[in-house]
Amino acid sequence: MGRSETWKVSEQIIADFRRNGIDVPTEIMTELTSAKILISVLKADPNSADIEQRIEECLMKVESYIMSKGQVMLGIEHINKWSRKLDEARTTTFEEKEEKISLFPRFPRDEKWMRIRPSTQLSIAKLKSLVDELRLSCDVQEDSLLVHGEDARLKEFVRNISVAFENKRVLVASAIILFH
Repeated sequence: MGRSETWKVSEQIIADFRRNGIDVPTEIMTELTSAKILISVLKADPNSADIEQRIEECLMKVESYIMSKGQVMLGIEHINKWSRKLDEARTTTFEEKEEKISLFPRFPRDEKWMRIRPSTQLSIAKLKSLVDELRLSCDVQEDSLLVHGEDARLKEFVRNISVAFENKRVLVASAIILFH
């Protein structure tokens, strides 16, 4: 299943809603953000069945809102176009559509990176100590921490955060925004 692709199409639909003056509830935006973050976590730890289920729940809530609100506000024809795109995205597999990697100019090409926004449970000091343990590099920016290094070490970093905050998965999901 093309979770990343489904997420991207859902994001485009939400942008279309906003262009058409339709307000999107905070809960729907939270579900969309959580889905993106959990997709990244799943890439780091593909053996987590509970994360897969949570991603599906998030995407289904967003899609339900899109379909019901879109039919009322934009019309059935308009929403049917988006529905077809969502169906295509769901059937796209990772092998069929490779994700585009955007480069950050200061990093070597072989390094991956992620931006993390600290929270009360994930302070910059805690994150920096974990970065040092895993021999990654980081830059403190205005409201976030830019972590970069080997792909395997970044995945381990995400795993360690999710293990450390097992009971606070929603807080972790809302604190991490991944970019490749």
